[in-house]
Amino acid sequence: MVAGDGGQNVRGMRLSAKAARTLCALTVLCLYPTGQARAGPPYFTDDPEPVEFRHYEIYLATEYEHDGDDVSGSLPLLEVNFGGAPNLQLSASVPLNYQRQSTTPAAYALSSAEFGAKFRFIQEDAGRPQCAIYPQIVFGSGGPDGAGKPQFFLPLWLQKSYGGWTVFGGGGRWFNAAPGNEDFWFGGVAVQRSLAHGATFGVEVYHSTPQAPGTTDRTSVGLGFTAPIGGEHAVLASFGRGLHGDNVFAGYVGYEFMLGPRETH
Repeated sequence: MVAGDGGQNVRGMRLSAKAARTLCALTVLCLYPTGQARAGPPYFTDDPEPVEFRHYEIYLATEYEHDGDDVSGSLPLLEVNFGGAPNLQLSASVPLNYQRQSTTPAAYALSSAEFGAKFRFIQEDAGRPQCAIYPQIVFGSGGPDGAGKPQFFLPLWLQKSYGGWTVFGGGGRWFNAAPGNEDFWFGGVAVQRSLAHGATFGVEVYHSTPQAPGTTDRTSVGLGFTAPIGGEHAVLASFGRGLHGDNVFAGYVGYEFMLGPRETH
């Protein structure tokens, strides 16, 4: 009887410890969104081209990031872009984030929501690139220590096309008031090639300065592609690896659905 009770107590202690580790992982996940916020699917680098007026771009995707013993990402990630006016795109993104560390079990949480407005103020012509600003705000789950304070990103993006080639890039400043983090710069450049049937293939290089005290800057390279399916659907993906700083492997796979007013004749 005593031995049996002792065994039950030990199992209860193990379950409690596991629950505590899970709760800890969920807390970290909620207070500090994992990874770097993604810009223009499937790339980290964004472009200045907004969605057409009164049209929608809807993405359903998954993100994956492997950094040593830590695995994190989003599954699923829902992103909606809407052409609210000519040259103006309104965006919203809601990820269900997951994280697994070597010392904790996997944890899932709806940890953040991102909103933005992309405004193109210069149109592209033969002698100049198109330019846009794209301020964004990321709301994280709150806490008594203020770790859930929003993050702000204020970037400038440019793009120029040369026949079947397109070059886009830029960057800006992330403002992060959460304890244990600091403001940092992020920027990137991508080169994309148009292929047959509307498909594209590209390569990007992106860089960020240290995001928290005691960390280093990070430089990564990635490959991406999009493949249309008819006129309203597409699949897209990208994969990248860190070149400097943390040796992180990152991946993105998504499905795009486009909606808009039908043309009348």
